[in-house]
Amino acid sequence: IDVIIDQNNNVPKLLEHLVAIRIENASLRALDRSLALLYFRTGNFKSAADYYERALAHQPDDIVLIKGAGISFLNLHDYAAAKKHLTKANLAVPSDTQVIDWLAKCP
Repeated sequence: IDVIIDQNNNVPKLLEHLVAIRIENASLRALDRSLALLYFRTGNFKSAADYYERALAHQPDDIVLIKGAGISFLNLHDYAAAKKHLTKANLAVPSDTQVIDWLAKCP
């Protein structure tokens, strides 16, 4: 699904379809990751953070989810939550300079 999202320019329409599918099928937790990414791409960082957290509940070590959550919280100015996720990302991949830069933005 990540590839489809990356190649799709109609993010609002794709988001609408995935939200409807997720509502109809509560057991499709795998969609949480995709919904997080789509909300992030639209700049809806609150919804993105919520879906990143949902996805992390089932995949707590997924570095993409951890970084996405951290960046979403950073954009929401929730620095404590951002720092928590970005620190975890930094510990997992200490050479990731983007994560280091994002951490520096957390007071």
